[in-house]
Amino acid sequence: MCPTFLLLLLAPVFAVAIASSENTVTVPVGNGLIVGLNVTSIAGKQYYSFRSIPYAVPPIGSLRFQDPVPFVLNGTVDATKSSPYCIQEIAAGTTYGQEDCLYLNVYTQKLPQETGNSDAAVLVWIHGGSFKSGTGSDVLYAPDYIMEADDVILVTINYRLAAIGYLSTQDSIIPGNRGFKDQVLALQWVKENIAAFGGNPKRVTIFGESAGSTSVTYHLMSPKSTGLFQQAIAMSGCILNPRAIAATARDRAFRFARALGYSGRDSSQDLLDFLNSLSGDELVIDDQRGLSEEDKRRFDTLVFMGVIEPESETAFLSSTPADVLLSGNTNAVPLLIGDTSGECIANVVAKGLTTNASVAQDLDENFEEIIGLDVRAPDAETQRQVAQKLRTLYYQDKHITTNSFNETEEMMSDLYFVEPVDYLVRILANTTIPIYYYHFSYKGPHASFPEYSGVAHADELKYLFPMQSGEVDSNPASGEYQTRIRMVKMWTNFAKTGNPTPDPVNGTSWEIYGSSRNYLEIGEMLQMQFNLWGEKLDYLHELMPLQTTA
Repeated sequence: MCPTFLLLLLAPVFAVAIASSENTVTVPVGNGLIVGLNVTSIAGKQYYSFRSIPYAVPPIGSLRFQDPVPFVLNGTVDATKSSPYCIQEIAAGTTYGQEDCLYLNVYTQKLPQETGNSDAAVLVWIHGGSFKSGTGSDVLYAPDYIMEADDVILVTINYRLAAIGYLSTQDSIIPGNRGFKDQVLALQWVKENIAAFGGNPKRVTIFGESAGSTSVTYHLMSPKSTGLFQQAIAMSGCILNPRAIAATARDRAFRFARALGYSGRDSSQDLLDFLNSLSGDELVIDDQRGLSEEDKRRFDTLVFMGVIEPESETAFLSSTPADVLLSGNTNAVPLLIGDTSGECIANVVAKGLTTNASVAQDLDENFEEIIGLDVRAPDAETQRQVAQKLRTLYYQDKHITTNSFNETEEMMSDLYFVEPVDYLVRILANTTIPIYYYHFSYKGPHASFPEYSGVAHADELKYLFPMQSGEVDSNPASGEYQTRIRMVKMWTNFAKTGNPTPDPVNGTSWEIYGSSRNYLEIGEMLQMQFNLWGEKLDYLHELMPLQTTA
């Protein structure tokens, strides 16, 4: 998990709106009622909050490793309290949350009984956290900033995490992708019910950051997601990332289970029976035990994530992303996508490269082995050859030392974020899909890593959500305040119209990505720029072409 995200996860939120019980509001939904609150944002704006709405039957007992089952509302739901976290490891050996966690939250400014219509654009937030941590709860993602925009509704969702959400035997017993299927069911709930809260089910934008962004791009590929959203925003994450798909998911599942005491046959059913005998805590603690010795050599890796499922009626994704992309069978919707200028600052710092000489020496002496594992190539020998070329590109074949932070951070950011995102953009640009490409480089006074150049992974989130008390300056003349206003304006404009700047923002019109490779630089000011990273990305795409099954 990104260290920056862990800090955000554990941080108290003092800016979340508070309301007394007498400020309740009731909305009829289906055959039931949902009771929420009339609250005031930190900026003094009124909105309605409906938190902890169940969208699936609790996935416990025999439903633990199964696809989600829709929750049928009969009676009254108390939606006045923060939703629970899905169970996760928040520190070594320490867990938080519960397995009964498939809830969503709805925040809206107006209800149909007031306006007589349901026309508001809907933003559905998919949280990040390496597919093993995070939450949609207002404890982490409060709605106050987005509620300052007119005519938008914010929905935030939980989905199952870690082994509970993503462990797979790559067959029909535990096919995997449960976390993604939870997201699909939440989107189906939105389509069926958001009109009751004033939302337009035909104007839904999914957006997410990190693993949430990767999830967004999974939904662009999945036939199960077709028709559930009309626009998408992907912030710092992509399905082409080497950490997005687990090719050895079955091996990881059995290795993880054996570390927990499984001694049975190579039987998926036996494995499922064993896993169902364990507590939720046991299933989310130290998932690194599922990695092979080779996988542990990677610079950074996730354990349980998305998989390519066997073909079936319930499969979320049964073709490789490369095959889907090159066949043109994507969910073709307007896309806003980009990354920050220092995506892997936290990863390189956490690795100890700048403080531990032995870590730097290991990377120096075993570069092709370590970096080759994250190279998109058809075989191990080609991976090593490409890794050698990457060493020349980033280090000019010099020794790697504790002073090699900048070179290593640039390389890992390119491998994990910049190159995959840019590759996806270039492929989709050959279709009729309008793409708005950005690069976030505004480094405010509350940056996570002020001592390093570049904006760290997840640092842009503080301009969309009031994640920590006092993190964004409320002085309208400050750069932080202006960045927040611009970000919220462009993101909500996109949700409402499919265009982030139907009218110029800060005097700038964000142009659709085209042959000039134009993108929006979000820095101290907004500026249209061209050909991000120049010839370097051309070279990286040539070194690492998409691998199809054909």
